Amino acid sequence: MALILQDISGRCLKSNLIVNNKGTLLTDVSFLQDGLYFYSLVEDGKSLVSRKMIRID
Repeated sequence: MALILQDISGRCLKSNLIVNNKGTLLTDVSFLQDGLYFYSLVEDGKSLVSRKMIRID
């Protein structure tokens, strides 16, 4: 399973492999500028869930 972070154009900005999916996953997004982004949980090439994220400094 992986967490995929994309910008509004669909470009992959970050991908985190999730080995132990028990609990909370934290990922650094400090490199992102303010704006709208999307993140997805992907397993075996299929998106399990996708959500939007708004970054405001």
